[in-house]
Amino acid sequence: MTKTKLYVKLYYMVKNLIPKFFGRFLLKKEAVGQSLADYFAFKPAKFYWLVIGIVNLLLWLLAWLIQRGLKQDLAILHYNVTFGIDYLAPRGQVFWLPVIALVLFLLNGWLAFLFFKKDTFLANLMLVSALMVNLLVGLGLYSIYLVNFVKIF
Repeated sequence: MTKTKLYVKLYYMVKNLIPKFFGRFLLKKEAVGQSLADYFAFKPAKFYWLVIGIVNLLLWLLAWLIQRGLKQDLAILHYNVTFGIDYLAPRGQVFWLPVIALVLFLLNGWLAFLFFKKDTFLANLMLVSALMVNLLVGLGLYSIYLVNFVKIF
């Protein structure tokens, strides 16, 4: 087979493949839109997304208040009762906790969406775990607040 015939054959193969691919993609896009509508029509999913969204916004607000309230450039990010201050970092590092909580919330929300059609219990479990992660990050931020602003001695 000559090079020209090979290129022509490859050209027609690609030419026929592109409409098939985009046709399947558009059908998939419509199916995803319908699945999202079904997912958010499920009342517990709406409730969890709303509550977790509010908790995550409060985490960002608390991190901003901690960062704004610090007068020094360094923040105490970890305190151990036995050894005292373990970890000092620039005060902007306080925002890593809400970032991690947001990423885990979005990941668990995506997994809940994927599992929703097969098992609603598993979807609920993913969303509850995202809520628990956000609440635990809130406790971590509160402990950072206590260590940096409450005078014990």
